[in-house]
Amino acid sequence: MEPAPRYGLFGYARGIGATIGRTAIAISASGYDLPSTSSLVPVIPRREFLQVSALTGAAVWLASHGIRPAYSSETAPKTAEISRVGDGFSLEGTYFGAEGGLNVEEIITLRDGWNDAFQKGENRMEHNVIYSTEIVREKDFNPTDFAWSDLGYDNFQAYLRAEYDEINRVLIEAGLNLRIECRRVMVVQDGISVPISGSWHGGWFENEGIHDCDGAWGIWDDSPGAHDPRLAPYWDPIRRLDYTANHERMHTIFHVPDLYCLSYNFSVQSQGFSDETIRLLFAEVSLMKNKKLFMKLKPYLRQIFIEANRDPNDIEKIGKMSQEEISAIIQKRRYNLDERNKKANITAAAPSCFDGIPLEWQEYSLGLRIGDGRGPYRDGSGKLYNGGIMDYGCWYPPPKVDRFTWWYFQKRKDRGKVHGIDTLKEEGWYYTPEVATKNKLRVSSEWDGAQVEVWRSAGTETERRLDKISGGLTVVDGLVDIGNPFSSVRLSPEGYILVADALIMVKFTVRDGEGVITKTGIRYLDIGDFQAGLSTFSPANNLSTLTIDLKVADVSVDTDQEAFDWRISYSQNWPGLLYIPIIYQNSTYRTPPTTDGLVFP
Repeated sequence: MEPAPRYGLFGYARGIGATIGRTAIAISASGYDLPSTSSLVPVIPRREFLQVSALTGAAVWLASHGIRPAYSSETAPKTAEISRVGDGFSLEGTYFGAEGGLNVEEIITLRDGWNDAFQKGENRMEHNVIYSTEIVREKDFNPTDFAWSDLGYDNFQAYLRAEYDEINRVLIEAGLNLRIECRRVMVVQDGISVPISGSWHGGWFENEGIHDCDGAWGIWDDSPGAHDPRLAPYWDPIRRLDYTANHERMHTIFHVPDLYCLSYNFSVQSQGFSDETIRLLFAEVSLMKNKKLFMKLKPYLRQIFIEANRDPNDIEKIGKMSQEEISAIIQKRRYNLDERNKKANITAAAPSCFDGIPLEWQEYSLGLRIGDGRGPYRDGSGKLYNGGIMDYGCWYPPPKVDRFTWWYFQKRKDRGKVHGIDTLKEEGWYYTPEVATKNKLRVSSEWDGAQVEVWRSAGTETERRLDKISGGLTVVDGLVDIGNPFSSVRLSPEGYILVADALIMVKFTVRDGEGVITKTGIRYLDIGDFQAGLSTFSPANNLSTLTIDLKVADVSVDTDQEAFDWRISYSQNWPGLLYIPIIYQNSTYRTPPTTDGLVFP
């Protein structure tokens, strides 16, 4: 059970007030110039309204007087069983095994001691902190292959602190009242398979996990030699940080899903993942060769190596490949595929869904969605930066929290499920099925009268197609209701939407009086576009309609996806409720941060 916030009445009041603020309904069609000091909230029964109003008023007064929880670090309770604490910065907790490495028996003893203490009420988990355990092998803690000073750090402790500081920077800049705190670091003997995981990572598992943590991270395979972060696919030599590891921590500790895998090229010439998506696949498996994802994608990875004229068994060496070697493999594969297509004279013999759709629009990529809070963004000078840490934001420069991942974090806080085994189901390559019953697309009047078809992706992670799920729809007064396009998808055993089914393509066709096509439009929407606009407080089944304001690409005019305006705004309607304005002074807890001048709904 999650304990009550430690800030007493203020914490409770401010949480209620923030929740109400976050359930704001943006009725503006643009959605990008919302005033930061106001929002709209649903009317609720009088007694509850009076209670909430009082609490909201208290929260606003306290916030306006500067009384708020700080982001200062606090030392976590320490457990002393067989502790051999080393020198150096302790990263909020204690280092265990720093002077010799823990063996299996010591690890189990420590784990059982921590879990017993947690059962007795110690090491409580607060609502705005994500807790972790870090696991490091002796050869990585005190490497002989390199010196930590080569990376600009005094020791492993200083390096780990820098990586955690970077995660907290990302969370703070996202406007999330959330931070990560490491309970402890376990230095384990080389060659040990850490027996604390119910799957491929440790954390809050009913059987073998460490229960006072949300998850764990560490390099615990049996590869020879120390792990040099500079060889990681997304090592940043300027900031001297490994963004590959922090991306993985988002999986194993924060339990949020990948987004880059939603991207897919459906064209005959290039069917499959883009080159940059393949680069991220390599990054995913480079640090944890026994990961479930690696085993699932092993045949596909072997094929990539074959297409690059490499020994397919070399996929076992991905974790030791430099960025340059990975780039060479991807480039060689691309060259070979292009040459094969030329010799075979392959043309865009696309399936019927792409009739009238040029090759440029037969691919969906988050990496091309510039400036909409889901993909890359540009600064005031036009310089392009990468996006969220779960899609293509591993790249230099430092990533942000995209609007979809922000929704995952915030809904857990609002629904009181920051900690717990349920969050473990929300990482990987599948997504919560929360989608409004009705989803209306609001488009420009030029598409009035257009016939609309909805196609949804299907297949497997690596071999996908588009299936038609609805047709005969018409745009009327700028609106078309596409319902819930995911209502009939297969779900995982845990009840989640699989990545292969998590994308739709909406096709718009305008005909003249004689039935001749005069204009064709297209718009891709992935599962995140349907969820990022949902209330983080109420589940989707309490929502009657989500209206999504967007632009449709006219394929005869919008020939460049990177230049296309991908921005989306939302409005929500709950049945039987009216709306009144509430002044909410601290907008940090109502909306995520701005990106390229945009305010996320």
